[in-house]
Amino acid sequence: MNRLVLIAAAALAIAACTAKQPTTPQPVAESTPQPAPVAAFEVKVERHSSKAASVYDLLPAGHTIGTEARVGDIRILAVNQPGAPAETEYLTLQEAMAANLCTVSERDGVSSLQITNRADKPLFLMVGDLLLGGKQDRILAESVVIEAGAKDAPIPAFCVEQGRWHTEAGNDASAREEFYMRADSAQVDFATKRAAIGTASQGAVWQAVSSNNENLGVGHHTRTGSFRATFDDEKTKKQLQDRLDDVRAITGAETVGYMVEHNGKVVAMDLFDSSGLLRKLSDQLLRSYLVTDMAGAYTSGELHPLAERLQDRVTFTCSDMPLSVVVTTLADAWTVPIKVEDSELVAKSLQLAFESATTADVLNAICEAAECRVTLEDDRVLIEAPELVAHFMDNQTPDEPRQRVYTNTMSRSNGPALESPRNEAPVAQNAATTTARNYEANGVDYTCMDTKRNSPVHRSFMGR
Repeated sequence: MNRLVLIAAAALAIAACTAKQPTTPQPVAESTPQPAPVAAFEVKVERHSSKAASVYDLLPAGHTIGTEARVGDIRILAVNQPGAPAETEYLTLQEAMAANLCTVSERDGVSSLQITNRADKPLFLMVGDLLLGGKQDRILAESVVIEAGAKDAPIPAFCVEQGRWHTEAGNDASAREEFYMRADSAQVDFATKRAAIGTASQGAVWQAVSSNNENLGVGHHTRTGSFRATFDDEKTKKQLQDRLDDVRAITGAETVGYMVEHNGKVVAMDLFDSSGLLRKLSDQLLRSYLVTDMAGAYTSGELHPLAERLQDRVTFTCSDMPLSVVVTTLADAWTVPIKVEDSELVAKSLQLAFESATTADVLNAICEAAECRVTLEDDRVLIEAPELVAHFMDNQTPDEPRQRVYTNTMSRSNGPALESPRNEAPVAQNAATTTARNYEANGVDYTCMDTKRNSPVHRSFMGR
């Protein structure tokens, strides 16, 4: 009996322990407000693909390829135009100066000279013509036509002698602040002309002159950094003359210009309105092509890995969008990693709209709007507003995988980078001349038009 009582008591105790106890009310945690999701925006990317210019891509209708000559690392091809005028009414600058029919003198500062034409014919002045004397040696910055009888007509110029700004000792023309030409040095090299036409930058022209003198080893001939040192060096002069003698024969009765090919792509072309004008200019043009090859300035470095991608076209619109979202969305669509260097700026709100803009321009705009900088592809390239060059067509691939390449100090193999692809409206150089530059993916196409005769006189192509 006692045993049953004990069992019953134990059962009651267990039941009492397992019975639900009244609970003390617990405070309910307030839910933390979550940020509203950022609305997505669509990025459309059109991949860019540039093709090196080939001979037949550039050959105008009615023109044919004539004789060719291989010299050094280049191939020079005569461009013929059956039926082209055999004579020309233009006098060249060198021709007029030799006959004392014109005077070129200092005018207003470095970038402008003046010319008086005493001939009864118009003059054709070609971009890259080398003028010696004055207060410093210059080149013509444009091809221009100067009408017969013109007096003190302005002509655009670039300096090619950085270390002088005074008259040349022992030279009568320079003492009068006038200029002269030498038959063996009437044109600068292709790279310097390319800087003049393709960048319109005095700094770029100086850089090209310095590179030429350094590559040819002729700098000891000048204390003022003049391009003429190239033609003052006896070894260079002899080598240049020997090569010129080898290529002169390609010029035929119907030849109106030349193309220069290097490593299978056209790097230079000059065409004129008549075989007569070409004959007058052939030696100075051929010297220009040849000395460029001697200096190694046609040898392009390996394209930067982003050269093509920075010319992709992007379209998108975003409003009040955090920088981090903008960069991430763009990088995902573009398939190129982008990293914001300044992490504290990632929340900055941006409002942007682009319609078929290059990715280079888009990145520049983002950097300017957010006052930040970004890196691409594991820090290989640093984009920093407002110094962005719109492309890296001429820049060598960095030697080190993580080397940052600053856009304003990039090493270049054959002169400064050309402007980004676009077309420019023709510019009136004077009453008789308009010039136009079309910047293409593979180079710049330059045209000089005689407006009074309504005909192009000179067309020049300069490849990237």
